[in-house]
Amino acid sequence: MGTSSAGRIARALVLVTACAVLVACERAPGDDAVVRVDNPWVRFQAEWAPASVHGPPPANAQWQRVTLPRSGRVDPDAIEPTSSELRDGGMVWYRVTLPSHAQHVGWAVYIFRASMNVEAWFNGVRIGSGGRFTEPMARNWNRPFLWSIPDGAWQRQGPNHLYLRVGAYPSYGFVPPPLVGPQSAFEADYQRTHFWRITTAQVAFAVTFVTALLGLALWLVDRTFRAYLLFTAVSLCWSLYALNLFVQDIAVPARAWWWLVHVAVDVFFVGMFVFIHRVFGVRHPRVERVLWGIVALAAAAYAVGDLHLFSQVNPIGHALLSLPMLYTTGWLVLRCVRQPGAEALLFAAIMLLLLVVIVHDQLFNAIALPGMWQTASYSTQLIAPLMCIVILAHLTLRLARAMREVRAANQHLESRVQVAAARIEQNYRREVALQREQAAARERERSYRDLHDDLGARLLSLVYHAQDSAQANLAREALAELRTVVAASQVPGGALSEIAPDWAVEAELLAEPSGCEVQLAQEGDAHIDARTRYHLDRIVRELVANALEHGAARHITIDVRVDGDVLALSVIDDGRGFDVAPAA
Repeated sequence: MGTSSAGRIARALVLVTACAVLVACERAPGDDAVVRVDNPWVRFQAEWAPASVHGPPPANAQWQRVTLPRSGRVDPDAIEPTSSELRDGGMVWYRVTLPSHAQHVGWAVYIFRASMNVEAWFNGVRIGSGGRFTEPMARNWNRPFLWSIPDGAWQRQGPNHLYLRVGAYPSYGFVPPPLVGPQSAFEADYQRTHFWRITTAQVAFAVTFVTALLGLALWLVDRTFRAYLLFTAVSLCWSLYALNLFVQDIAVPARAWWWLVHVAVDVFFVGMFVFIHRVFGVRHPRVERVLWGIVALAAAAYAVGDLHLFSQVNPIGHALLSLPMLYTTGWLVLRCVRQPGAEALLFAAIMLLLLVVIVHDQLFNAIALPGMWQTASYSTQLIAPLMCIVILAHLTLRLARAMREVRAANQHLESRVQVAAARIEQNYRREVALQREQAAARERERSYRDLHDDLGARLLSLVYHAQDSAQANLAREALAELRTVVAASQVPGGALSEIAPDWAVEAELLAEPSGCEVQLAQEGDAHIDARTRYHLDRIVRELVANALEHGAARHITIDVRVDGDVLALSVIDDGRGFDVAPAA
């Protein structure tokens, strides 16, 4: 190569890299050796040649003139569209010629983005590499590089050559124009670019992976709501996509890795469609089956053919399966209009934002618009963590609300169970008392029957064999009393309000011959068992008989009152009475 040719190449490179170098070296803006870090995408001339496995390239390499940047999918600047040095994959050398310089201390090479892997040599000295070039090749398509140039590597006489060995897969190669200048001029931009492309992707992966685990934990707590599993699945799919944005070394072939990542993207699209509808209690079984069928067909199509075919098929699959996302977003917006609510508004805002960045990244990645390749970066990793956090917070609040409702229902049920248990206990005690009472009544009845059969027979015999009428009458009275006792033993228990009127009726029958008036006064009520009733019947009968026989009463009042567990019974009459003291 002649001196004039080398000079032209050097001047072309200097024109596109002048401004930042001049600022860093404190030179005048008019100098033509200036690099502008904020605008590196100016076309300039370079050379390329097929690459060997090891570098640097041989001295007899056949160099061909090209213009950077270069893309294996499209030529960003429509220059030499028939060139295919990156289109078929493999490894390619690019050479940029730099002029000699007397003072080159602390200079570096800054590469904004290269695909799939890049290695830099300067005048035969290896200054940096993005990783291995053997399959599976290191993935660096979203990663910036800043490599220092050794001060002693510069040639003071003659041109200096920067060699870039680029490893590319078919249709997935890209070479930017490298920036060369003082390292201090590039460090701030390198740190900023690394943060937005790599660090944010790492954060997105961590957040989405953790939210997937938390979604699984929510499902383990409440397995009735399967939307938790859907959220886990979509979060895992997006964590895999975020991992693809920054991972360098993978353990599987690149073809299998690409298939896995793009299938995960399709699953994310359909999973979000199903998940949003599940959250709002809406089901579309037929539509869901069709969408999952399309996912399966797309996965099969991705597995067919080489990367050339893959790069053409997967944008179509993503476009088809992003339609449910578009429909879901519109559905949420209409729901906000028809049924305003914070929940629908929140999901609509998230879906709108996510849809915008997905379209942006697909235009950037799949369609590869030239202008976007020169200026754009992936943006989805900035939105996905926010989306997962918001959805996880919503699901957590939903679970907490459901648990509060369940806790309240359990407390209400426990109170009802306690009331029912108390009633059962009370009924049980009554049943036990009733059984005891019935058993005692049966025993008394048996005893009275035996007594009646035995003693009654003897009294009846005494009536027939009495020596005089007095003995016969006495025997008859004893027999009648015995029959009364036996008959009374068969009277069942009951409520006092039902038993007391019987006392009044019996007293009226006793008092009717003498013209005595009988009145009943009752206050309160209680259950009277058969044994107590038997004694009360006899007490009332005896008191009324005494009032009529000995007191010649004209008015009798039977007063019965219940106060808690106390029953007070009084029989009051207006008879002639007697002196209490001698009687005591």
